[in-house]
Amino acid sequence: METETLMIVGRAKAVLAWCPDCRVEVTMIVVDDGQAQPFATGRIRQWLDAGKLHSRQLIKGPVQICVPSLLQCFEQETKAKTEAT
Repeated sequence: METETLMIVGRAKAVLAWCPDCRVEVTMIVVDDGQAQPFATGRIRQWLDAGKLHSRQLIKGPVQICVPSLLQCFEQETKAKTEAT
């Protein structure tokens, strides 16, 4: 069985930055203050709270979300759903 996942990130700026959890430079999605609340709801908030999604915030700066950890969260969720069916 083959499955595909589509992830759409609107109005996000991507930067290359150090992820303290991955311990490597990765692509990070920058979430400004105006986007932080909608972005940090639902599944994303659950992943952040569980420590599965890597993020960082510089002093008085925007929140940055680690793209590799975001993709890994989606992959794990998709795999779990596939195995459950």
